[in-house]
Amino acid sequence: IRLSNKDIVEIGKVVEVEHLDQGKVAKYYLVGTIEANPMKKKISVDSPLGKALIGHEKGDVLSYKSPTGKTFSIKILDVLNENL
Repeated sequence: IRLSNKDIVEIGKVVEVEHLDQGKVAKYYLVGTIEANPMKKKISVDSPLGKALIGHEKGDVLSYKSPTGKTFSIKILDVLNENL
């Protein structure tokens, strides 16, 4: 995967987010479906959270719906070119 230098969320990037409803901060590594491993914070770009994050940038606030139907709000704190 060739990463861009832009602060835009895309596959291969690490995204630091704040879960606004919980006040918790987490980092996620955006990967393809086959590489996904939620226990290692590797989330698929095809997951609800991955789909919500793609194309956004640092400072954006967005919402996504989990498979159970619950809606979550998150704020993108940083977009990094690194591995977890």
